Amino acid sequence: MSFINYAANEITCKIVYCGPSCAGKTTNMQWIYHNLQNQKSNGILQLPFDIERTLFFDFLPLDLGKVQGINVKFHLYSVPGELNLKQNRKIILNAVDGIVFIADSSSDKKQNNLDSLKDIKEILTSLGYDIKKMPFVFQYNKRDAQDIMDVSEMRLDLNQYQNIDFQAQSIQGEGVLKTFKGISKLILDQIQSKN
Repeated sequence: MSFINYAANEITCKIVYCGPSCAGKTTNMQWIYHNLQNQKSNGILQLPFDIERTLFFDFLPLDLGKVQGINVKFHLYSVPGELNLKQNRKIILNAVDGIVFIADSSSDKKQNNLDSLKDIKEILTSLGYDIKKMPFVFQYNKRDAQDIMDVSEMRLDLNQYQNIDFQAQSIQGEGVLKTFKGISKLILDQIQSKN
């Protein structure tokens, strides 16, 4: 849930990047950090582990400056994709304003995408969210992989509510900023419609 500080004329929104393990959640956040350095950011916080996977979360605070006279800040999180770390995801998803679901386009990752999305939907429902009404976008990542699924197949499998979606190659940065702008706009539009 966004935090509005009327005295400071400031709003802070929480975006969580979800998806299966190694789909590109952390890579998206790293690209955003390295390419939006002119924005005010305290850097990306990654909890270090000996493996190259996120086990609790990554965190990136961004201050985008003024939008329609209001100072807008985003707190970006990525959650672990391993299904056995559900409690970690539930903690981070509490008070979320918008979701970016990063799906791996590799053909052999289809079931991982489906299992991860099912898990995220269960968590959001348990936290009282109506996923049909919340800002939620999909990113079909790794479009440069060898054996990829067709985007129409991924939409049919994952995107039952016909949410906005994006194709990406996050290592090259393709589609990363479009995805971030897409979820940001949905969140700000929803906040504005409530006021």
